[in-house]
Amino acid sequence: MKDKRGIYYYPELQEKNLKMYVRKNGNDIEFRMWDSKDPKVWENHIWLDVATLKKAADIYSNHPNYKGRSPLHLYDLQIAQQLIIEEEAMEAVRELCP
Repeated sequence: MKDKRGIYYYPELQEKNLKMYVRKNGNDIEFRMWDSKDPKVWENHIWLDVATLKKAADIYSNHPNYKGRSPLHLYDLQIAQQLIIEEEAMEAVRELCP
């Protein structure tokens, strides 16, 4: 899916207010979260690459107050890659058929 912020997917299918935006930056895929219930999420959640997300998840899961599952499940690399491939294909079509 795509809107004015870019391409995105719903990381939690039951939570349509939460969107995960994805983009390609060089060879990296980056993620940024948006929440319609809390606009500050977009402001505070910068674009993050997969390596940074994995480091943060390790720190989070090793924290003494850790409970539950890692937030890493929100960042789906396979979905992000597929969305980017599809968007690049659509851009190529738009260039051929203006």
